[in-house]
Amino acid sequence: MESVIAKGKTIKEAIQKGLELLNLSDQEVHVEIIQPEAKGFWGMVKVNSTLRGGKVYAELGADIHRAGSDSGTATFIEVPEDQKICIETAMERTTIKVGSKKHTFKETIRQVTAALDPSGRLMLE
Repeated sequence: MESVIAKGKTIKEAIQKGLELLNLSDQEVHVEIIQPEAKGFWGMVKVNSTLRGGKVYAELGADIHRAGSDSGTATFIEVPEDQKICIETAMERTTIKVGSKKHTFKETIRQVTAALDPSGRLMLE
């Protein structure tokens, strides 16, 4: 499952932003309220979905159960340079990008975390 965390002035706004990031409808996802809206604070939600093909930009990092498909559909996941991408299963032709650094998996890999080290190199663990 792919997850994005979205913030908004209201829970409704946060959910809408999460749906837009995933390019999905509310019927296709599970929404978890992480932080309810409160005076002086924004609401924050985690939107879970399976990512099979397409592109996603996750401003607050990405925690994905499975990225890509058995048929090799190209999948692209991007986060800012100060965030990380965690994928339980990354299928062949899944591309990850942290800041300006990217990597495309040539075969299926399991349990991978991608982040930039202090010198700006992409580290895969």
